[in-house]
Amino acid sequence: MISPQKRATCWLRTDRRWVTTLVYEQNGLGEVVAERKTQIEFGNKGMVPATEVDVDTSNERWSDITLTDGTQLKFKSSVIKAIRVDGEFDSSTGNPIYILHMAPTMIPVDIPDKLKKKS
Repeated sequence: MISPQKRATCWLRTDRRWVTTLVYEQNGLGEVVAERKTQIEFGNKGMVPATEVDVDTSNERWSDITLTDGTQLKFKSSVIKAIRVDGEFDSSTGNPIYILHMAPTMIPVDIPDKLKKKS
């Protein structure tokens, strides 16, 4: 078992804007969980401290879209990662600011023949 507050630093080379620190701490159930401290570029403030928050559950439903040209599509977006910007809050609600990394998926359901490439 990892002792609470053990710290390890990881440098992510794929995106130079990120520096991640893992902090292990005990949750209310006595389980050890990893809280990932990081930094993220945030508007004109430059690099600011942030915390990666694991996605516990996600209900990713398909949206049906019909375009004016008659095309019908299905679309959904999957959350890959959630990041809470430390010390930044919505000015009207006081809620913390979250940044979501998402992966969109789009499926053409029905495309009018007039739009398809002629063989």
